[in-house]
This record gives sequence, C-alpha cells and structure tokens, in this order.
Amino acid sequence: MDGGRAMNWRKPLRTPREGQARKLPAWLQKGVDWHAALAPRERTLVWAAALVVALAVCWWGLLSPALSTLQRVAAERQNLDAQWQQMMSLQHEAQALQAQPKLSPQAARQALEASVTAGFGDAAKLQWTGDRANITVTQVSGGAVAQWVARARVDAKAVPVQVRLTRAPGAAVLWNGLISVGMPQP
Repeated sequence: MDGGRAMNWRKPLRTPREGQARKLPAWLQKGVDWHAALAPRERTLVWAAALVVALAVCWWGLLSPALSTLQRVAAERQNLDAQWQQMMSLQHEAQALQAQPKLSPQAARQALEASVTAGFGDAAKLQWTGDRANITVTQVSGGAVAQWVARARVDAKAVPVQVRLTRAPGAAVLWNGLISVGMPQP
C-alpha cells in the first residue's frame, strides 16, 4: 500500500520513452560503442579475455589467500597439538607431585641425602644451610645432574634454587659446580 492506494504490480517499471535513450557516462558509452563496432569473432575474444582476467582476479584475490591459509593451518595445528601434549604432561606431573603425601623435614633431608649418594656417589658433597642444601659436584655428566634433579624433586620435594656448573678441565662432557636446592616447608 502506498498512500492508501494499492500498488499495481503488473504495471511495468518506468522506462524511457521512445526516442529517449538512457544516458551513460561518456567513458562507458565509448566502451559500448567500441564493442559494438567489433566483429563477432573479436567480441568473442574480448569476452574470453575478460573472463580470463576475471578468473585471475578471483584466484589471486579470493582463492589463493584462502588456500595458503589452509596450508599454514595444518602446520600450525601440529605445532599447537605438540604444545598441548606438553602442557598436558606438565599438568599430569604437577598433579602427581601434589598428590604425593607431605614429607616431614627430617624425612625430606634423609631422602635428599640418599638421592645425592645414589645419583653422584663420591663425586658430590652435601652441606646444609638452614632449609637449603648445597651440593658441590665434581666430574659429573649433565645427564646425571638432570636425572638427580628429577629424582630429588620427586623423592625429597627439593626444588632447585640455583645451579652453577662449569666444564671440568680436560673433560668435554663432565661438569663441576654447585647445586642449591630449597627444601619443603613443614
């Protein structure tokens, strides 16, 4: 309804009267005239060229960026999955450490002393300073240090506070230094 009157949908849209052509912009009119002056074969070639250009624009503007994004997504997903797995393993490790029963300070000291003896043997000396233990190591491998730190965390609930290691003279893969660990609070 328009102003109270029903619209007649059968009535054609306003078209220019006979003799009145729609005015096109001058640049467009020149293109229409140029196209009309071409032979049918040339018109076909112009349309084919326009189609090729349109397809190229669609490819470079729409499809190519989407396809490159899909290729990157696969690699990024693998990276994110690896990070997720690492985070989950750290979470499980933290939950396992939290689930372990609390140790008394004396039991924690005994467990640390046992882990130092088992991990390093005579290559380490243990000294106590309050609630910290200082372990001086000589001629030990990096793997032995890593295994000992993991074992001390689990068995004695000891947390490494400071590690100062230097290469042992004359040995390419052995280390000397000091490892300070904090003991759990009661």
